[in-house]
Amino acid sequence: MMKKYLSMLMLGVTALVAATAAQAGAIDEAVKRGTLKVGMDPTYMPFEMTDKRGEIIGFEVDILKA
Repeated sequence: MMKKYLSMLMLGVTALVAATAAQAGAIDEAVKRGTLKVGMDPTYMPFEMTDKRGEIIGFEVDILKA
């Protein structure tokens, strides 16, 4: 029982470390490029929506621009 618990814990820690390393690489790459690409679904008001010109606006857009 203890071996199973420890092996699952180690697997979880390993997955967490790998995910963190992948995210760090993506952020470093975006900084080098000077551009951050983000996908959004503008149907969740007030977080994302489209204005009369068809541009995506909202809370998440403001956060990303900041």
